[in-house]
Amino acid sequence: MAQVTLLSVAQSGFSHSVCAARKERSAMACESEAVHLGDVARPATATEMTMNLITLGLGTGLLTMPWSTAGASIGTTVIVSFVVLLLNMWTCIVIVQASESQQEFDLGFLLGHLPKKVGVVVNVVVNIFVVSSQLLVLLGYALVITNALVSEVPAGSLLHNKVIVCLLSAVVLFLLSLLPQKYLSFSSTATIVANIYVVILLVVFALGYDESQTEAGEKIEGDICFFGLTTGAVAQMSNLMYSITIQACIPPMYFELEHRTVAKFTKCLCIAFSVIFLLFVVVSVSGYLAFGPHVSSDVLDNFPTSSVFGNAGKVAMALSIFGCFPLQITPVVAPVVTLLRRWSQAKGVNAPLLDDPAETVTNTVSERSGRVLLTGAVVVLVTSASLWVPSLSFVNTINGAACAFGYTGLIPAFVGLYLLGEVPFRMKVAFYALLVGTSLFSVLGLFFTNNFVDDLQRRCLLW
Repeated sequence: MAQVTLLSVAQSGFSHSVCAARKERSAMACESEAVHLGDVARPATATEMTMNLITLGLGTGLLTMPWSTAGASIGTTVIVSFVVLLLNMWTCIVIVQASESQQEFDLGFLLGHLPKKVGVVVNVVVNIFVVSSQLLVLLGYALVITNALVSEVPAGSLLHNKVIVCLLSAVVLFLLSLLPQKYLSFSSTATIVANIYVVILLVVFALGYDESQTEAGEKIEGDICFFGLTTGAVAQMSNLMYSITIQACIPPMYFELEHRTVAKFTKCLCIAFSVIFLLFVVVSVSGYLAFGPHVSSDVLDNFPTSSVFGNAGKVAMALSIFGCFPLQITPVVAPVVTLLRRWSQAKGVNAPLLDDPAETVTNTVSERSGRVLLTGAVVVLVTSASLWVPSLSFVNTINGAACAFGYTGLIPAFVGLYLLGEVPFRMKVAFYALLVGTSLFSVLGLFFTNNFVDDLQRRCLLW
């Protein structure tokens, strides 16, 4: 192994944390603590693996899809969704092929097989990208929690204040972030249930709900565009990239597949991505039809205030995110804690801060203090920033542009070029094109963060 990056901190720490946290809800796919060693005690069947892959498509990205559809049109949304999912599925297959070829089932260790000079550069870029991306994920979480809870409190009350709710949320999130992950296992199930419930509500609202009866659920003037070509498609693509970049989860999931082969896992991917495609289209179109072209960037904000079911959806989503937030903070804290551990020569970097005494591994005061202070700093940073961020769509589109470069472009391209052995010339061209294309798109995505719905209303080709 020529170069082991910080992505493989504490063996499979990165893939385990990002898989369990970054996509919020597939605990079984992330159980292995050191997936590059030994065999899986209970391998997942093809059906179970497919279901786990499907659940990876759930998350806060769904909440922004109706907004991005309002700027891209229904037809463009279907086309862009198909292209983005197809591209990400291909990159997942590339990573699986490399994992099988190198017999490494952790993304960090897999990247460690890159040539030394290339590995050093990729190491720095990817780790900066990972921390930045995770901070944006946490920021989006804080934004959803604050908005959802404030909207449920009667106007004029003490808690109908974003600053106060943000402060209370920060305290709860900080305390939860100190708990061992075994006490947060409820978050996966809660997130799945909350997401499915929100999807069902959107379909119900689109099919027969009378928005004129409620204040928040009322449609804003504007026509539904079935096909158009505007710059709003960039934000649509960014949000989709954010929602489906699951590459970090793929190696450990592949390792846990029963009687694993590349062909078998590819079949699971094809089925799962087909279902995810339908899910994305249903959410995008139903939210757009239900609330019109000026739907909020967080579709929960459009749920009718007088609807018990709508209010339940907001609260359920907020509570599920409280459980997911601590899982997401690990990839941000882990690299810094590792540096502290190396500096103090302490062991047990993965020991939870509030674990049972019998299970707790002794850490030095500097390491433990560093973890507490860094965790608190991250919580304060993202919750405070949520008061100033204009919308959830801004966070998701920026993060999606970054994900397109890192997860969909940089990592698969270098894996394909250096870890698949001899590849045909046309495949080398494809990998270079992938790297260049995702880099260019990322630049566009950083600038075009609006859905430009008014532009689509003027230039729609098919009403």
